[in-house]
Amino acid sequence: MSLDFAINGKVRDLADLKATLRRLWFELYPRSGKSLVLDTSGFEHVMVGEFKSAGSVNGMHSWLSFYEKEQNGTLNYYGHTCSVHSNTVCAAFEWDGRIKRKASLFLRTSPAYDIAIYSLCFILYPGGMCPIVVDGTAMVIRTYSKDGHIATAFVVE
Repeated sequence: MSLDFAINGKVRDLADLKATLRRLWFELYPRSGKSLVLDTSGFEHVMVGEFKSAGSVNGMHSWLSFYEKEQNGTLNYYGHTCSVHSNTVCAAFEWDGRIKRKASLFLRTSPAYDIAIYSLCFILYPGGMCPIVVDGTAMVIRTYSKDGHIATAFVVE
């Protein structure tokens, strides 16, 4: 199976893609700039969310994680802060007493879709802006890199 059509030779074959995805999403790395503690992963940050400090939330760009936390009573949705695209939302919320002023989320997508589109954008534009078209709507995904891992990925408002 050739992957060149999608990722312009940045991944050699299916085995390389699998190894790349494992590294990007699941290998631990230190979130803090000076720390050596391997305390986070791209998956945790983007798909689950994490506590940045005693008072704030970092990441959480998955509507499914957002929904689950709201349903179990650990997340209080404050409202949307922007709605540029019909299939995305920017939300403000409190999660276990910590505040996130704005998190952008795709709506009604599967975790597999989110990981696929964020991975593709990170591989093609690591730590940059990735232009995409979803359901005929042009938008941009922003990725950040930390030591070769996905530090974050989200839809730009």
